[in-house]
Order: sequence, then C-alpha cells, then structure tokens
Amino acid sequence: NIFIYFYNMKNKPSTQFVLSLDLFPYECLVSINKTPKEVQAQLTKFGKPLSREMLDYITSKPANSAVYIFNPDSATSVIFINAPNIERSISLFDHEKIHFLHHVFTKIGITLTDSTEEVYAYSSEHLMKNFLSKIFG
Repeated sequence: NIFIYFYNMKNKPSTQFVLSLDLFPYECLVSINKTPKEVQAQLTKFGKPLSREMLDYITSKPANSAVYIFNPDSATSVIFINAPNIERSISLFDHEKIHFLHHVFTKIGITLTDSTEEVYAYSSEHLMKNFLSKIFG
C-alpha cells in the first residue's frame, strides 16, 4: 500500500492540508494541484473565503508554478501549488514557505539577523518536516 500511495503521489499529487507554526499562532493552507474553486470551498468551510481578486490571481497562475497569498480580511495564508509531480511540489513548497515565514516574522517584529537566524531555520525545518509528513504519511 505504501508503494502504491507513493507511486500515485509521484505522478501528480492532489491534496490540501493546514500547516501550523508550533511556536507562533499562525497557520497556512497548503493546496497541491487543487483547483482555485476547491481552495475557495476549503477556505469557506473555515469561514475565511478569498476575495474575488485573490481568487482571480491564483486562477491566472500557469501550470508548474506556485504562489503564497495572504488575505488580510480573514488573516488567512495560502500556499497554492500547481506541479506535475511530487518532486516539483516539494521544491515549490520549499520556496513558498519562505514567503510565509517572512510574512509571519515581519508581522510579529522578528527581522532576520544573526541573533534570530535560528528561529527562522527551526521554523523552516518544522514546516518542511510537517509538509513531508502530510505528503508521505
């Protein structure tokens, strides 16, 4: 079963889940190969739908790309990934999580310096570990 699951994910994963930063009260919806309509449906369940402008923006993104968006109206973060395979999904998430972390840390007043570098690194590792756990179980 694990091999079949990995094989299916390797071809073109399609999933959505929420990742949280344990040290800080922030979370992000990660959407991999879901349609903008499916992302909107998930966010609406949480009572945090995207604005029409943001929905149009993620709809305009080409295949094999990703974007991090923040909806200030509902304080909602979304990483929207459209990738042909699991390797590219991981690569795109790795990139977009930096935007998420930058947003969170800027909001709470932690700028990247020699003395704060470790909190950035720990948080980046934490998100990647949880991302991979959601993908591979």
